[in-house]
Amino acid sequence: MPIAQHRVRAAVAAAGALTLIAALTGCGTSAGDTSSNLTLWSEWTNGAGGAGIAHTIDSWNKANPDLKVKHRPIGNEQYFPALRTGLSGTNPPDVIMLEPYQNTRDFVKANKLVDMTSWWTAHKSNFIQADAQSTVRACTVNGKVYCVPVGFNSHDVIYYNADLLAKYNMQVPTDYDQFLAEAAAFKSKGITPISLGDKDGWPGSHWYFNFVVQRCGASTVYSAIEYTGAKWNDPCFVQAATDLAKLAKAGYFPPGVASDDYDAMTALFLSGKVPFMQTGSWFAGGLVDQPASFKLGTMAIPKITGAAHSSDVVGEAGDTIAIPTKGHNRAQVYKFLNLLTSQTEANFWAKQGYISAVKGAVANDGPPIIQKILADFDSATGVLAGVDLEVPPKLGEDVMYNQVSQLLTGSVTPQQFSDKIQATAEAVK
Repeated sequence: MPIAQHRVRAAVAAAGALTLIAALTGCGTSAGDTSSNLTLWSEWTNGAGGAGIAHTIDSWNKANPDLKVKHRPIGNEQYFPALRTGLSGTNPPDVIMLEPYQNTRDFVKANKLVDMTSWWTAHKSNFIQADAQSTVRACTVNGKVYCVPVGFNSHDVIYYNADLLAKYNMQVPTDYDQFLAEAAAFKSKGITPISLGDKDGWPGSHWYFNFVVQRCGASTVYSAIEYTGAKWNDPCFVQAATDLAKLAKAGYFPPGVASDDYDAMTALFLSGKVPFMQTGSWFAGGLVDQPASFKLGTMAIPKITGAAHSSDVVGEAGDTIAIPTKGHNRAQVYKFLNLLTSQTEANFWAKQGYISAVKGAVANDGPPIIQKILADFDSATGVLAGVDLEVPPKLGEDVMYNQVSQLLTGSVTPQQFSDKIQATAEAVK
């Protein structure tokens, strides 16, 4: 079974921005390597990212035997606490993979990241989505760039079991109404229509974010994020919560939706018993080497008839590279970055099923499933980064995750859900 990695910050839920900054500026343990190595920390532990970084490191080490890259891969759930501790010490890694947006802003405020504006200015034409709002927001603070994109995530994906659809004479849904009709038809046959495991809060939140971007539009959601007019309990936000609540109330998710985790969710889908599953493009990477046992397809999130912004989507520069201010080997780090983002390496990463941020890589060597996901995404009119990456942890990873789980179990109404998010947004402002 492929192990899919989700690129979401793994901070302790209660750790808000102020707590993060306090931890960063306080005492910490030594985290780097005093030997003649170039130290890299990342979440690329397996799958497409794991294969990609292993290839890049091998390429570097063969060319630089006197300064080899020493890679410390750390699992998603442990990465952010480890990184926070590492950057608070006197000997941090030389280069890091960073889940950006709010993390970038917090680390910059704590003076933990190097200004990479000059490098980005010289190289940005080599990257896809270089001027897209989500990519610029990922790494830019006060007009300066503190990280650079390596991989792009699309959340605008539903994976479907084509064999199961064919068995029951159903077509790939072309809009949300047809999607609901087919979900109802499967439910009537005793088949759970949609695999979802929301134990950790973020898988269900992704459904909410995709509804929000269609109902409200990316610019309106950013207005709520930035406190420039829109509020989280405005009618379009309540409608998005209602969309999710209706799916749960109709019984379209598994009985263990609130207690099953992401691995259980993907395992259920890959068992061939469920026709649909929504998750990001990262899941497709694991299917390159270990394909599903059935004919699998992808489609963009179905467009909601009547939604004001049905062509807006959710996606972000999910994997970026940043340089700690107290790291070493600065000149060599930039050389490593040049290699990592070279066309040759980017093509290799894409071949593994990774949506490389380097222009042309996916078109050159990406498998068809990745090419289709990126093509579907490129048709969007507006782009919203994952909201949990854009807001402080207390609002995103704490309250939003928790409230989505309660919405799925019917413990809160869509209005209560929206009011709680707005109240928390005001409290952490």
